[in-house]
Amino acid sequence: MRADRVVSMMLLLERRGRMTARQLADELGVSRRTVMRDIDSLGEAGVPIYSTRGPGGGFHIWEGFHSQLRSLTADEAAGLSLLGNPALAGQLGLEDATRRVRLKLEQALTPELANEMAIVEQRFHHDPTPWDRAAPVKVVTFLAVSIRYRRVVRTFVDTDTEVEIRPLGLVLKAGEWFLVAEEDGERRAIAVTRLHGYRSTGSRFPYPEDFSLAAFWHEISSS
Repeated sequence: MRADRVVSMMLLLERRGRMTARQLADELGVSRRTVMRDIDSLGEAGVPIYSTRGPGGGFHIWEGFHSQLRSLTADEAAGLSLLGNPALAGQLGLEDATRRVRLKLEQALTPELANEMAIVEQRFHHDPTPWDRAAPVKVVTFLAVSIRYRRVVRTFVDTDTEVEIRPLGLVLKAGEWFLVAEEDGERRAIAVTRLHGYRSTGSRFPYPEDFSLAAFWHEISSS
């Protein structure tokens, strides 16, 4: 999607400073001609972007310029990955933050590119809720917040025995939510619909640096 690429280019230039057309093309996976066209779009959107010739030259954004994206809150930054999926953002408690970051993105784009983004949102829809056995939004939101802030949780899983877990991630598989958590040093996936009586202990835990949610899920789902 071109709007997404133009925003990525702006963020690259803001973060890294001067970059050549070839470097931008390699980073974004497009041709140099496409880079030049997107550079023009940034200029039309009011981004003060300049080029310097010769050795060490390239494109750069005026150092005094800061786009709306530099002022994102923590929730808005988290909501970036949920743009175009308001239903999922709502379940994770990030609906308002995602709406705000979308407005900031629109301000960084030309009307043409903002319209392109709107067209995709209007014509493609993802409904993450299953036909039945849907986990209550309240528990999904609670778990999402606990994961982001590394909060230890106590809950019941089917039985009347309460357990203490360290929530590591949430996976949405075929419309059903699964919690990946650590209990007594063992990691496992639990269907969120099995949880009841959940609460935060007030304690926090160090997130394991070597843990990959995607890799763990792939391992257990393919075994």
